[in-house]
Amino acid sequence: MSWASGWRVEKDSIENEIQAISDEVKLKEQAVAEVCSSIEELKVTLHQANSELDQSNAKLKYAEEKSRVAEVQKTETLAAATERLQKLEAEHKKLGGVLAEVNNITRGYAEPSTGNELAQS
Repeated sequence: MSWASGWRVEKDSIENEIQAISDEVKLKEQAVAEVCSSIEELKVTLHQANSELDQSNAKLKYAEEKSRVAEVQKTETLAAATERLQKLEAEHKKLGGVLAEVNNITRGYAEPSTGNELAQS
């Protein structure tokens, strides 16, 4: 084997090694690109999920506030109704007393006289 043919074999071997390394680098670059693409897709998905979560939180906060307002209104309405009921009960009691007095007065007029009452007066 001559020096030139030995050199050519060595050169071909080195070129084959370089090509194999180049092919491996291309595969790794492709894998990195795929991972980067997946990361970008995950970022978009995460952004959408965060946006949906923000919307859900806003809706929940609105519903809680609406519920709180309704509870306050219900409490105020109940307080007003209780106050009105107490006033009506007091008026009823007062009218009951007046009615009892009227009944007592009218009972005296409604009872038949026995004649003794006339004699006593």
